[in-house]
Parts: sequence; structure tokens; C-alpha cells
Amino acid sequence: QVYYLIILFCVMTLVGSCLVVVGPVQTGFAQLYRNLFRGDTIYWKDDFKKGVKSNIPQAIITSAISLVLSCVFLLAISFYSNVEGNFGTVMTVLFVVLLFILAAIQNIVYQLIVTVDQPLSSIYRNAFLFFLMRFLQFAVFGLLAVVILFVVPFLFLSSFNYFGYGAAILFYITTAFVFTQFMFAYNAADIINIYIVKPVKAQQEAAKEITEDAESDVVTDADIDEDDEDDDTEEGEEEAQAADGDLLEDE
Repeated sequence: QVYYLIILFCVMTLVGSCLVVVGPVQTGFAQLYRNLFRGDTIYWKDDFKKGVKSNIPQAIITSAISLVLSCVFLLAISFYSNVEGNFGTVMTVLFVVLLFILAAIQNIVYQLIVTVDQPLSSIYRNAFLFFLMRFLQFAVFGLLAVVILFVVPFLFLSSFNYFGYGAAILFYITTAFVFTQFMFAYNAADIINIYIVKPVKAQQEAAKEITEDAESDVVTDADIDEDDEDDDTEEGEEEAQAADGDLLEDE
């Protein structure tokens, strides 16, 4: 029973931290989290479908990368935890930290996928840079995720005995997954908004202003040209009249 509980908690923790998920489904949730962060009007079904259908190739590759790396890190943790001495301890801690870094980066990656149109290599590079910028926040959120996904369900099982299994599963489905993923997504969406969305919007507004100024200059030049044409026409008419007058006088 203890072994079963440990496996259950580990699986739920991996799923809740976005390490082992179905990529397209996760991008659907990421679309909803992004819209919630922005304060947009939420259409749950339509927004979820949009997140799934618009990002299938990148989402599948991302989930495959996460699955492979998670298996490698977990196998390394299992191996080095059985190695005696300081070397085994150091390597175990190292791969635990790498697993945490991978979880943080994956949460940023899914937000980037639904926000920007970039190659996956650029998305991972930006996700790593954003993680370094907010390392402390992601570290705190990582500890909170462990508490929510592992410690709280364990307390349910310890407190409610036979009802603990149902209470833990209900807690995972209704609260743990959504709260943990939205917590990471909110932090990721905030940093993406600061360093990508706002600069892009500022550039677009500047380009729009330049375009409007250029159009107004074109209109002004056209008006000037029309005025010049009118002046030329008036002068031509005057000269023609003067020439007719001279002819009449000569006659």
C-alpha cells in the first residue's frame, strides 16, 4: 500500500507539474490560462479547442521532449540515490534540481507556444532565459507545488483513512492540478507580457503612427500639387485671354 501511494503521488506530481502530459491537451489549458491572465472574455470550449488545434506539432514534440528527459532524470535519481557516499548524494540532488528546472521551463514553453509564433528552438531558449530571470519565483512556486501535489494529499490519506483515497483524488481533480498549473502559467505569462508582448505592441503602434504620418504627408503633397495645377490652369487661361486680346487689337 505504501508503494502504491508513493507511485500515485509521483504520477500526480509529474502530471500536475507538466512534466508528463499530452501536449495538445496541455496547450488547450495554456490557452485558457493565458486568457485568464489577460482578463479576456473566456469561452471555455472554444478557447480550449483553439489552443489544441493551433499548436499540435509543437505541442507533441514538447511533450515528447519532456517525457524523455523526465525518464532520464528519474532513472538517474533512482540510480545515484543507491550509491553510497557524498558523490551519490551530490548527483541525486543535482538531478532533482534538473528535474525542477525542466518542470519550470516546460510551463513557460507551453505559454510561449500559445502566445508567440516562433520555432521550437527559439521557444526553449527564451523559456530558459525567462527561468533564469525569475529563478527565485519559480523556486518558491516549485516548493508550493510539492506541498500541493504531494504533502496535502498525503495528509488527506493520513487523516481520513478509507475516505482518504477518494478525498485525495477529488483534491487532485478539482484543485491541485488547476491551481498548480495556473500558478506557474501566471508567472510565465507575466514575464512573457513584459519582455515580448508589450515591446511588440509598442513597435506596432510606432509603425502605425509612422504610417499615418506618411499618409498625411502624401495627402498634403497631393493638395499642394492640386493647388499648383489650379494656379497653372488659371495662368494659362489668363495668357490665352491676353493672346486673344492681342490678336483682336492687331486685327
